[in-house]
Amino acid sequence: MDRDRGGPLTTRAHLHGMLRRVNGGIVQERKPLEHLLTERIPSTVCRDRSEYRFDSVVLRELAVLLPPALRQRAMLPLLFFVDLDDGERCFILSADTLAILRAIGLFRGPHEVIDRRLYLDRSVADSFIARFPSLGQVAVVPGPD
Repeated sequence: MDRDRGGPLTTRAHLHGMLRRVNGGIVQERKPLEHLLTERIPSTVCRDRSEYRFDSVVLRELAVLLPPALRQRAMLPLLFFVDLDDGERCFILSADTLAILRAIGLFRGPHEVIDRRLYLDRSVADSFIARFPSLGQVAVVPGPD
């Protein structure tokens, strides 16, 4: 008899499987903004092997707002992570993402860093995606064990 039937391990495994499906549309490979600007049809591949297309007009809109050095370092799409246990905040893993958010005026305040994760209010991610559709994604991650 399976001692874990319906127990924490089974539930956790089921949760991870669901999150893999939910996050299937998250890009597998981020690309440099400068490279995307040169592509006729800027795109990359998602984890589920589907194509992820960037809007060329929106790419150019972001590019003109960034200082040259940051524009060269910018990797897209920006990735924001939301913990299942805390939907009010999101976190990012890149200092360049934070620099981009500051450069375009979407984030001015302090941020909290826990285990190399830079925590921000979820509204920052929502504002970026609303302003620059196709240039940001939100991935859902499980909460702490």
